[in-house]
Amino acid sequence: MDETKILTILYDAPLAIANVTKFRGAIINALGRDETQLHNHGDGSSVNYRYPSVQYKTIDGKAAIVAINEGIDAVASLLEHARLDLRIGREQVSFRMTSATTKLYQPQLVEDAQFYHLTNYVPLNSENYATYRNFIALTDKINFIEDILVGNMISFFKGINYHCEQQIQCAITEFAPLAQNVVSKGVEFSAFDISFVCNALLPEHVGLGKSVAKGHGVLSKIS
Repeated sequence: MDETKILTILYDAPLAIANVTKFRGAIINALGRDETQLHNHGDGSSVNYRYPSVQYKTIDGKAAIVAINEGIDAVASLLEHARLDLRIGREQVSFRMTSATTKLYQPQLVEDAQFYHLTNYVPLNSENYATYRNFIALTDKINFIEDILVGNMISFFKGINYHCEQQIQCAITEFAPLAQNVVSKGVEFSAFDISFVCNALLPEHVGLGKSVAKGHGVLSKIS
């Protein structure tokens, strides 16, 4: 398969995870809602249930955008502006671009263990949340999340047109439920910070899990 292109745009303005949705809305308003890659919606109010090619997030506490393949064209005009003045809630905030880096990524499964961390990871939906809550043993809960995490990785791979011919192996090494739940479309979901080891090469800063376009499940590699 062709290599996947990933553009990461970093800004100097601090951005809390609670304000990523507002940052996303401000960018969409600035660039125009006609570009469906920006918001993952089709015509009207229909939702495209594909892996988001444009993701808005906070990296090291600062505002950032990650665009993948066709999503790069959707945000290309942002590269022409060293500074953006956007309204975030009731505040006018200046976002100065500090870097814009495009990297080539070749997905593959490897023999050596790869160590990662996920921040504000949202694995559970309304259907499997009840199953998770019914587990008594922590080991059962972690095993359940591990299976979901493997599914999240497969969804990411499908989103970049990569088919895994081998089985993804995954084990959670650290698991911390967050005190603040995530609210999406009026429904609350549990969020976690987790560390895990697996046999897949994954690119930094992409999202895994639910609400990845809105800053959740940001991946970082552990050296």
